[in-house]
This record gives sequence, C-alpha cells and structure tokens, in this order.
Amino acid sequence: METKNLSDTLPIEQFDFTIFGEKGTYRVTFLISGDIMKTNCTCHHAPGCWHVEYVLAGKKTRIDPADADKQALLLERAGQTAEGRYLLMKAQKKFSVETHCRRCHSTKIVKLNRSLSAQIRTLFREKKHHTYYCKDCGWTW
Repeated sequence: METKNLSDTLPIEQFDFTIFGEKGTYRVTFLISGDIMKTNCTCHHAPGCWHVEYVLAGKKTRIDPADADKQALLLERAGQTAEGRYLLMKAQKKFSVETHCRRCHSTKIVKLNRSLSAQIRTLFREKKHHTYYCKDCGWTW
C-alpha cells in the first residue's frame, strides 16, 4: 500500500499565520498538496494545537488583519482535503461553545456578561475581547 507524501509531484500550497497569544507569539503553518493537509505550530502541542484550531475555526482577533483573505483561502482549500474537513469540523465544534477553561481545564466556567460575581471579580481587568471566566483559576478569555 502506498503512503501519500507531500513531496509527491503535486504542487504544495503553504499558508503561514502569526497568532498573538497571551503567553507569546506563535507561527502556524498549513501545507496542502492534493488531498493531504499537514499542520505545524511553534508551540509544539501537536497534534491538538489550539492555535491551529483557532485559525481553522475562522477566528480573527489574534491574527494579523492583513491575513484575512489568506485565511479565507485556507478554509476553502482545507475543505477540499480529508484531513482538512476533519480539522475544520473539530475546530468549529471547539469554538462554538466553550465547555472548559483553556488554562486549567476546569468545567466551572461562566460567560462574563451573565455572571455578576465574574463581572465583580474582573472589574479592574482588561476584558473587552473576553467572553468567559473560570471560577477555579480566575482566568478570562
């Protein structure tokens, strides 16, 4: 049985994104050739990297605004590959509704605009672009 490899004769499309995170800046790379898609991130949390899923979910607030068109093209191309369709579905599911804290993985999270206690606890924090609050570790995202 043959294994598919990106180094075959098909052209390789490369999409690079810079993700601005609270712990640093990460470089996310997507390689697409034919029906194969490979991902890489400088955070080294592969294969379930949050940054890869962030780009594939269509999120834009932590991405350079100049990369919006490139992201739209990536989403179109990723939908044409088997691995890409799987990762798109996974990313959209992850970012549709938060079920746990991204920092401590606690399930005790609330939406900031629906919890008076969370609003009081985060009164002096920057939370303009944040939606959720973790009752265990106090983190907002």
